[in-house]
Amino acid sequence: MAQHTFPFPLPSLITNDNLKNIPIATLPKFYGLATKDLDTFLFEFDILYHSFDYKTNSHKLKLFLTTLRELTLRWFMGLGTNATCTWDSIFGEIQRVLQSN
Repeated sequence: MAQHTFPFPLPSLITNDNLKNIPIATLPKFYGLATKDLDTFLFEFDILYHSFDYKTNSHKLKLFLTTLRELTLRWFMGLGTNATCTWDSIFGEIQRVLQSN
């Protein structure tokens, strides 16, 4: 695996799937706050994901990581480089953390 200086897992180092150019303004933003319902966010995210005809979980993970803001971004950065960086592991961990708050 390539060496990097970021202290969090980078999915671009794990797979060679490329994302399409998506205008940043169209991405839903996930702050992880109580005022932002996870189900509502995931509905918005799925609409975007499918509208760009993505097929794989690695595409989904890369796109999802671009939506993280504030609390959720700090949480992700705190995972460290040894974290398993797959859609199932990251999404499952976010669900677990949000349900415990």
